[in-house]
Amino acid sequence: MKKSFFSIVKSDLINHGGISLKKKIFIFLFNKNFKLLFSYRLQYRLRPTPLRFLNVYLKYRQRIKLGCDISVNAKIGENVRFAHAFGILIGAATIENNVTIFQQVTIGSHGVKGVEMAWPTIKEGTIIYSGAKILGKIIIGKNCTIGANCVVSRDIPDNAIIVSPIAKIIGYEINTNSDNQ
Repeated sequence: MKKSFFSIVKSDLINHGGISLKKKIFIFLFNKNFKLLFSYRLQYRLRPTPLRFLNVYLKYRQRIKLGCDISVNAKIGENVRFAHAFGILIGAATIENNVTIFQQVTIGSHGVKGVEMAWPTIKEGTIIYSGAKILGKIIIGKNCTIGANCVVSRDIPDNAIIVSPIAKIIGYEINTNSDNQ
Protein backbone atom coordinates (compact mmCIF):
# COMPACT_ATOMS: atom_id res chain seq x y z
CA MET A 1 0.00 0.00 0.00
CA LYS A 2 1.26 3.44 -0.90
CA LYS A 3 1.99 5.76 2.03
CA SER A 4 0.49 9.22 2.23
CA PHE A 5 2.56 12.36 1.74
CA PHE A 6 2.24 13.31 5.41
CA SER A 7 3.31 9.91 6.73
CA ILE A 8 6.41 10.01 4.50
CA VAL A 9 7.28 13.54 5.69
CA LYS A 10 6.75 12.44 9.31
CA SER A 11 9.08 9.49 8.70
CA ASP A 12 11.67 11.88 7.21
CA LEU A 13 11.40 14.15 10.27
CA ILE A 14 12.02 11.22 12.59
CA ASN A 15 14.90 10.01 10.41
CA HIS A 16 16.53 13.45 10.73
CA GLY A 17 16.33 13.31 14.55
CA GLY A 18 12.83 14.63 15.22
CA ILE A 19 11.97 12.56 18.28
CA SER A 20 9.93 15.13 20.19
CA LEU A 21 7.49 17.70 18.83
CA LYS A 22 9.95 20.51 19.65
CA LYS A 23 12.73 18.80 17.66
CA LYS A 24 10.36 18.10 14.74
CA ILE A 25 9.41 21.78 14.54
CA PHE A 26 13.07 22.83 14.75
CA ILE A 27 14.08 20.37 12.00
CA PHE A 28 11.15 21.41 9.80
CA LEU A 29 12.07 25.08 10.07
CA PHE A 30 15.87 25.07 10.15
CA ASN A 31 17.46 21.79 9.01
CA LYS A 32 18.69 22.27 5.43
CA ASN A 33 19.16 18.53 4.90
CA PHE A 34 15.50 17.92 5.70
CA LYS A 35 14.44 20.97 3.68
CA LEU A 36 16.06 19.57 0.54
CA LEU A 37 14.23 16.27 0.92
CA PHE A 38 10.96 18.04 1.81
CA SER A 39 11.27 20.31 -1.23
CA TYR A 40 11.69 17.27 -3.47
CA ARG A 41 8.75 15.44 -1.83
CA LEU A 42 6.51 18.49 -2.24
CA GLN A 43 7.50 18.91 -5.90
CA TYR A 44 6.85 15.22 -6.54
CA ARG A 45 3.46 15.47 -4.83
CA LEU A 46 2.44 18.61 -6.77
CA ARG A 47 3.54 17.17 -10.11
CA PRO A 48 0.16 15.73 -11.21
CA THR A 49 -1.96 18.56 -9.75
CA PRO A 50 -3.04 21.97 -11.11
CA LEU A 51 -0.60 23.50 -8.59
CA ARG A 52 2.42 22.12 -10.46
CA PHE A 53 3.41 25.69 -11.41
CA LEU A 54 4.69 25.95 -7.81
CA ASN A 55 7.38 23.43 -8.78
CA VAL A 56 9.23 26.19 -10.63
CA TYR A 57 9.38 28.24 -7.44
CA LEU A 58 10.37 25.26 -5.29
CA LYS A 59 13.09 24.27 -7.79
CA TYR A 60 14.39 27.86 -7.79
CA ARG A 61 14.58 27.88 -3.96
CA GLN A 62 16.28 24.49 -3.99
CA ARG A 63 18.98 25.78 -6.34
CA ILE A 64 19.51 29.20 -4.74
CA LYS A 65 19.27 28.29 -1.04
CA LEU A 66 21.01 24.90 -1.12
CA GLY A 67 22.92 24.76 -4.40
CA CYS A 68 21.19 21.45 -5.16
CA ASP A 69 19.06 20.19 -8.01
CA ILE A 70 16.85 17.12 -7.68
CA SER A 71 14.73 16.24 -10.68
CA VAL A 72 11.02 15.98 -10.02
CA ASN A 73 11.18 12.74 -12.06
CA ALA A 74 13.55 11.10 -9.56
CA LYS A 75 12.11 8.34 -7.40
CA ILE A 76 13.44 8.66 -3.86
CA GLY A 77 12.47 6.10 -1.22
CA GLU A 78 11.94 6.46 2.50
CA ASN A 79 14.61 7.23 5.10
CA VAL A 80 16.96 8.74 2.53
CA ARG A 81 19.40 11.12 4.19
CA PHE A 82 21.35 13.97 2.72
CA ALA A 83 24.15 14.20 5.26
CA HIS A 84 25.34 17.58 3.95
CA ALA A 85 22.87 19.08 1.50
CA PHE A 86 25.14 21.16 -0.68
CA GLY A 87 25.93 20.73 -4.36
CA ILE A 88 23.88 17.55 -4.84
CA LEU A 89 22.61 16.85 -8.35
CA ILE A 90 20.15 14.02 -8.94
CA GLY A 91 18.58 13.33 -12.32
CA ALA A 92 15.62 11.03 -12.92
CA ALA A 93 17.33 8.23 -10.97
CA THR A 94 15.73 5.68 -8.66
CA ILE A 95 16.98 5.74 -5.08
CA GLU A 96 15.59 3.10 -2.73
CA ASN A 97 15.13 3.24 1.06
CA ASN A 98 17.81 3.93 3.71
CA VAL A 99 20.38 5.55 1.40
CA THR A 100 22.77 8.22 2.70
CA ILE A 101 24.15 10.83 0.29
CA PHE A 102 26.90 13.31 1.17
CA GLN A 103 27.75 16.66 -0.46
CA GLN A 104 28.77 17.26 -4.09
CA VAL A 105 27.31 13.96 -5.33
CA THR A 106 26.06 13.66 -8.91
CA ILE A 107 23.64 10.91 -9.85
CA GLY A 108 22.78 11.33 -13.50
CA SER A 109 22.74 10.15 -17.07
CA HIS A 110 25.78 9.28 -19.15
CA GLY A 111 25.71 12.45 -21.26
CA VAL A 112 26.59 10.72 -24.55
CA LYS A 113 25.15 12.61 -27.53
CA GLY A 114 22.83 10.66 -29.75
CA VAL A 115 22.17 7.99 -27.12
CA GLU A 116 18.94 7.85 -25.14
CA MET A 117 19.23 9.21 -21.59
CA ALA A 118 19.46 6.54 -18.90
CA TRP A 119 19.70 6.96 -15.13
CA PRO A 120 21.08 4.80 -12.33
CA THR A 121 19.27 2.76 -9.70
CA ILE A 122 20.65 2.88 -6.17
CA LYS A 123 19.54 -0.06 -4.02
CA GLU A 124 18.74 0.25 -0.33
CA GLY A 125 21.31 0.71 2.41
CA THR A 126 23.94 2.32 0.17
CA ILE A 127 26.20 5.14 1.40
CA ILE A 128 27.55 7.57 -1.19
CA TYR A 129 30.39 9.77 0.07
CA SER A 130 31.45 13.27 -1.02
CA GLY A 131 32.08 14.04 -4.66
CA ALA A 132 31.03 10.66 -6.05
CA LYS A 133 29.63 10.57 -9.58
CA ILE A 134 27.23 7.80 -10.57
CA LEU A 135 26.50 7.94 -14.27
CA GLY A 136 24.47 5.97 -16.78
CA LYS A 137 21.97 3.14 -16.65
CA ILE A 138 23.65 1.15 -13.91
CA ILE A 139 22.57 -0.61 -10.75
CA ILE A 140 24.33 -0.04 -7.44
CA GLY A 141 23.66 -3.11 -5.26
CA LYS A 142 22.31 -3.22 -1.73
CA ASN A 143 24.46 -2.00 1.19
CA CYS A 144 27.29 -0.68 -0.99
CA THR A 145 29.74 1.96 0.14
CA ILE A 146 30.93 4.34 -2.56
CA GLY A 147 34.01 6.29 -1.51
CA ALA A 148 34.72 9.96 -2.01
CA ASN A 149 35.35 11.18 -5.57
CA CYS A 150 34.62 7.84 -7.25
CA VAL A 151 33.27 7.85 -10.78
CA VAL A 152 30.96 4.84 -11.16
CA SER A 153 29.78 3.91 -14.65
CA ARG A 154 29.22 0.15 -14.36
CA ASP A 155 27.03 -2.11 -12.25
CA ILE A 156 28.19 -2.75 -8.70
CA PRO A 157 27.26 -5.98 -6.84
CA ASP A 158 25.64 -6.05 -3.38
CA ASN A 159 27.77 -5.21 -0.31
CA ALA A 160 30.71 -3.85 -2.36
CA ILE A 161 33.09 -1.17 -1.11
CA ILE A 162 34.17 1.14 -3.94
CA VAL A 163 37.22 3.43 -3.80
CA SER A 164 39.53 5.38 -6.11
CA PRO A 165 38.52 7.60 -9.01
CA ILE A 166 38.02 4.63 -11.33
CA ALA A 167 35.59 2.84 -8.98
CA LYS A 168 37.70 -0.15 -8.01
CA ILE A 169 36.05 -2.75 -5.77
CA ILE A 170 38.35 -3.39 -2.81
CA GLY A 171 36.16 -5.74 -0.83
CA TYR A 172 32.75 -6.64 0.40
CA GLU A 173 31.01 -5.77 3.63
CA ILE A 174 30.32 -8.62 6.00
CA ASN A 175 26.62 -9.19 6.50
CA THR A 176 25.97 -9.04 10.25
CA ASN A 177 22.33 -10.09 9.88
CA SER A 178 22.96 -13.76 9.20
CA ASP A 179 20.07 -16.22 9.24
CA ASN A 180 21.99 -18.64 11.49
CA GLN A 181 21.46 -16.59 14.64
